[in-house]
Amino acid sequence: MNPHLVCVGGEDHALRIPFLMSLRESGFRVTAVSTGDEAAFLRHGIPHRRYG
Repeated sequence: MNPHLVCVGGEDHALRIPFLMSLRESGFRVTAVSTGDEAAFLRHGIPHRRYG
């Protein structure tokens, strides 16, 4: 079982996509949570949940 990292951010959270992809390549499951749009995350196969 891989560790699951949930990364919470704001409107500019998509800027962290390279970081999240690096974590995923290192074996983590990642989910992004932000106030922004999910489209950028989904293009990279990163699950996203919106809040706010």
